[in-house]
Amino acid sequence: MGRRGDRSGLATGEVALDRARQLAHGSRLRALRFLCHPGRLLALVRYLSSLPGVTVLVGDDPAGVHLVATYGGAGNLARFGVHCLVLPAIMEDYLAGRSRQALRTGINRANRQGMAVRHLRPEQVEPAFVEVCRRRRWTTEVMARTSAGFGGPMEALVGLVVEDALGELLTLVLLQVSGTTARLVWSMSTTRGDGRWLAWRGAVEACLALGVRAILVGGDDYFAKRIGCARVNVGVRMVSDVVVEPAGDAGLVVGHLVT
Repeated sequence: MGRRGDRSGLATGEVALDRARQLAHGSRLRALRFLCHPGRLLALVRYLSSLPGVTVLVGDDPAGVHLVATYGGAGNLARFGVHCLVLPAIMEDYLAGRSRQALRTGINRANRQGMAVRHLRPEQVEPAFVEVCRRRRWTTEVMARTSAGFGGPMEALVGLVVEDALGELLTLVLLQVSGTTARLVWSMSTTRGDGRWLAWRGAVEACLALGVRAILVGGDDYFAKRIGCARVNVGVRMVSDVVVEPAGDAGLVVGHLVT
């Protein structure tokens, strides 16, 4: 909204969307009160209608079924305003440009500190998750609630870690991949630092190698914007015979497929 809306206390459409999503996470009363203001509801409707629409392809597999359940359905609030990164053909193109300066700086700092990416075998994913949670002093209950949102067994996820020069685990990234689509399931660090930037580079490299065209990212707006995500309204199409090839020049085109 414009300045007048800001001065009157009306939320922007983006903030209204984030508040509305709390309806699905137990904070119904707070979200309902927020959206009762007609200006806020109008801001939300205008914001969602202004976003580009992107349809991604998933395979006929358990991960694809979960992605359809997560983002499918015309009235599903989860499909609106999703951070989406459409991948170019090669890593060099992804890292190029002024908009990736923060990402490049973080990667360079991590490299200078001796950090390195290590890709996990399926049986290594859950122990790495447990180690990160232990280091952050999470309870068993919190770990269970977190892993319940992963959409399947951990060994089915694509996992990678960033370690310091001594092999100490710093950051863990988990991705759910189906067809030409990936979802960032979890990204967590055991300490502050630049590990997450290097981990994201490793995640993009893994997705490019798997033929992924689009990555759906939730969570931190600051991070999502600096890795090149755009807010979109997502549609998911399941195709039983998705042909996975190295990423081509498919772009973010309104009403078109990212194939």
